[in-house]
Amino acid sequence: MKNIIRQNISGFTLIELVTSIVIVGVLSLFVSSFIFYEVNNFVFSNSRQQTVQDSRWALQLISKDLRQIVTPDSILYASGDSLSFYNVDTDVVVYTYSGNQILRNGDLLLSSVDSCGFRFYNNEGDVISSPVEDVIDIYLLSIRFITSSNNNATKFSSKVVPRNF
Repeated sequence: MKNIIRQNISGFTLIELVTSIVIVGVLSLFVSSFIFYEVNNFVFSNSRQQTVQDSRWALQLISKDLRQIVTPDSILYASGDSLSFYNVDTDVVVYTYSGNQILRNGDLLLSSVDSCGFRFYNNEGDVISSPVEDVIDIYLLSIRFITSSNNNATKFSSKVVPRNF
């Protein structure tokens, strides 16, 4: 008679393996949807932050340029969507709102602009109708524009009294 040595062989059954695969699949689905949601939030906030940063930079540049107008007669043309003038260095600076862009001397300054407008005020604070016929009456200039990023609009505005006015 042979001695049969019985070994205990332990392992997983097919049902246990399938169950564990299903559980791992469901967990990975939840984790991947969470990661996808967070990545979309990051992209959204990063895009919005970039738009706001570009808009602030453009507003600062426009305000700086407007302060460089030496005298009221340095303004060549003033309307609600366009402004041209001589700066301190006697260079012509032209700002135009066209389509959804703000242009400076024909170069793109800012895109994704929903609306943009220049307003002009006399020394009593009254709005001067646009286009301004007598630029010598201008005492205060105002720029307002609205930019959008991912269906969120942000308003930017500034009022500037040019030097020597």
